[in-house]
Amino acid sequence: MRANRADETENDGSAPRGGLANGTTRFALFGEVLLVGVIVLVLSLPVVTVVPVLAVGVRHLGRFLVGENDSLRRMLRDLPPAMRDLWTLGLLTPAALVLLAYNVWFARTGLQPGGQAFGVVNAVVAAGVVVVALRVAGAWIPGQHWWRSVRAAARCARLDLGGRVLEITGIPGHHDSSISILDPWTGFLLTGDSVYPGRLYVQDMVAFTDSLDRLLRLAESHGVRHVLGCHIEMSRTPGREYPLGATYQPQEPPLQMTVSQLRAVRDAAVSVADSPGAHVFDDFAIFNGPCRMPIARQRVRRVWTFLCRS
Repeated sequence: MRANRADETENDGSAPRGGLANGTTRFALFGEVLLVGVIVLVLSLPVVTVVPVLAVGVRHLGRFLVGENDSLRRMLRDLPPAMRDLWTLGLLTPAALVLLAYNVWFARTGLQPGGQAFGVVNAVVAAGVVVVALRVAGAWIPGQHWWRSVRAAARCARLDLGGRVLEITGIPGHHDSSISILDPWTGFLLTGDSVYPGRLYVQDMVAFTDSLDRLLRLAESHGVRHVLGCHIEMSRTPGREYPLGATYQPQEPPLQMTVSQLRAVRDAAVSVADSPGAHVFDDFAIFNGPCRMPIARQRVRRVWTFLCRS
């Protein structure tokens, strides 16, 4: 019985893939954190490398937790792209902290009117700079410029479910409040109404393409297995969609999409960014803007389908 259950768990796509779930002990995790901490400390000695090295260390520990290839060689391979993407922030962060530390020291000399309040303000700003640097290090993925990493850090939050951490990211475009949820343990990327095998309604195309870029980088860097939206409106016939409001869809495709299909959505959105209206592709359709006439045709088609079935 236990062997059967173990086999079922191994074959279950929703079962956790994390390193701890696969037998890695908490002591091993503690040892890995210590080792990475020493490496980060040594590589941060030039000071300007602090932010890129932290980003590399965070990615390494993230891979370790979900049971991916976590060799130190791979960690060091991440360092050159991190330096290339985050070198500006690596320079600005120490410079800003030095300036703020000087302001705090100067406030303590008593030569500055209102020096106590001035010092407190600078200390709070310094803490904010440190928080931003740490958030950016946690949000960075290879190929993501430092300013995009800052924006991603502002839009990204993590929800700890007791050792299982979900990464929640803002993905405006369909709607200002749209979010995605990444579960590294299962490799599932939940995209809500933004990406699914159906009609993708876009309010802000610039924000939508930017969000798709971020989703694609997130999926490629975290080994996403399934991209899961909220609806199915396409049929198994490429480019054929079911009528608006259809309740009987016998030939609908699976809900889960692949990273390749997510890339196709991104490429399609870029190609129609300057062309308002409805654009139908093999596995999805993009409605760029209000699209009143296409929506009206969908409603007529719905009525016609209902009458034919009656």
